Amino acid sequence: MAVQQTRYESIGANPAQYDFPSQRATVRTYTADTDWGRRDGRSGILHSSQVRQDESLFGRHSTGLDFTKYEEIPVQASDHFLPIHSFEECRLHSRLLNNLRRLSYSVPTPVQKYVISVALEGRDVIAVAQTGSGKTAAFLIPIIHKMLTNGPPAASSSQAARPVALILAPVRELAIQIHEEARKLVFLTGIRAVVVYGGAAMHLQTSELRQGCDILVATPGRLLDFLDRGFVQLTDVQYVVMDEADRMLDMGFEPQVKRLIQGLQLKTQTTMCSATFAPEVVQLAYTYTSNPLFMALGKVGTATTYVSHEVYYTESRKKVLILHEILKTMSGLVLIFVQMKRDANSLARALCQIGYDAGCIHGDRDQTERERALGAFRSGERPILVATDVAQRGLDIPNVAAVINFDPPRSIEDYVHRIGRTGRAGRDGRGISFLGPNDQRYAQSLYSVFEEAKQEIPQWFTSLVSCAPTASLSFDW
Repeated sequence: MAVQQTRYESIGANPAQYDFPSQRATVRTYTADTDWGRRDGRSGILHSSQVRQDESLFGRHSTGLDFTKYEEIPVQASDHFLPIHSFEECRLHSRLLNNLRRLSYSVPTPVQKYVISVALEGRDVIAVAQTGSGKTAAFLIPIIHKMLTNGPPAASSSQAARPVALILAPVRELAIQIHEEARKLVFLTGIRAVVVYGGAAMHLQTSELRQGCDILVATPGRLLDFLDRGFVQLTDVQYVVMDEADRMLDMGFEPQVKRLIQGLQLKTQTTMCSATFAPEVVQLAYTYTSNPLFMALGKVGTATTYVSHEVYYTESRKKVLILHEILKTMSGLVLIFVQMKRDANSLARALCQIGYDAGCIHGDRDQTERERALGAFRSGERPILVATDVAQRGLDIPNVAAVINFDPPRSIEDYVHRIGRTGRAGRDGRGISFLGPNDQRYAQSLYSVFEEAKQEIPQWFTSLVSCAPTASLSFDW
């Protein structure tokens, strides 16, 4: 029997209104709303299977969040700039506005008000904002608007992927998350967003690139692999984003980032975002930008305003017992941080033996295992996730009720990022830390967090801090 193919013009169309039968001969496809769907010989046809996959991402998006709480956050900027107050007022492309409405993005958060305003004017941005404040949408929205408004670049005979926007992230989970947000914002436009990262099959990512790539989200190491093999060219890149930019520019990533930036052939607009920025990293960031507007939303280097901070004194042998007592009083998702990979495995096993549904994530687990663990955590199937620092930056899991530092982080900046996994998008959260007799140096910096947040400070905590050597970490710069 011949297969009937039906094309629907998707301008103004809602795929949800159509039936998607799993056992039917008709193959329903959609036509891209813009010329991006026909870039470099692409057909412009969006097949129903891809449309369904992309539309399912909207169903996983949290709505009804109290973004109005962010109105009280102070904003400091290196230059005067008028923020936007709504997405409509800055005349975003109609296709982008449609997708923002699908996401129920009605009121921009402060970081979105300022970053979008500045980026739409074509200026570079270095933005420091509290975790969970909407940074991903802040840098994606102006890029996608400009891409839709300007249209695709001239055609090329090159077989390599030639992205127009390049977004760099330090870890694969964050790259995947940014990619999903991009797919929602470019839904039905024909713009293709592709993600590449280490730890996954290269041939599958190569296949995605060969189908077309307009926005590329990448970890630096894997991107360099594709560049060296000739699968990606940076000749058309006009927009560059470094998410978690302070880590992207630290000693581990900076040589890779430098090589990537040197490979760009066009003048680019650059945006850098993070929740923390040490003074020396800020200076380095200026070398990768041109006359940037530097903005700080909220107090630089501190945890989100909507987290209560708690601290428990415990020796190592009693930590699991105290953790058990705390977990018995909790409901919702709980993220527990440890330092060592082996400790993540052993603590997750111990919690399962006690009767909790716990998973774990760390650098030695392969990508499938990591995605499965995160998926079970997001869905609540396993509401406890034990993690190393691979999960401390950028991950947006809106319903995390509490973060527990079973082991203290290496620095107060890491504490800010860990605790930022809760209290996101206007929700309240809890940050709980275990301290022992050998944690005096870290305790002194943590003490500043409690003072800043006006939290009740136990007497033993004050005594521990008074015995600590002078800490080298500070919140202000």
